[in-house]
Amino acid sequence: MRYLKAALAGLLGGLLFAFAAISVEMVHAQRTVAAQMASCADYVCDGYAQVGGVWELLVAFALGFAAAFAWFLRRKRTTA
Repeated sequence: MRYLKAALAGLLGGLLFAFAAISVEMVHAQRTVAAQMASCADYVCDGYAQVGGVWELLVAFALGFAAAFAWFLRRKRTTA
């Protein structure tokens, strides 16, 4: 049961970290598109903004999972 709870905490930590990474990329993409729109005629642009590469999200999830999993296993347990 100890590892199940740690795995669930790791899953939640990984998802939160990946969500944070994709949020930062979305803000960057919105700024890129807004900058392109300022120099386009009649709102027709030929540029693009890439959002959320698979490897970046996978690495963000793995780092978040590892950090939350290790934190959950290392924290002190109080027994009553």
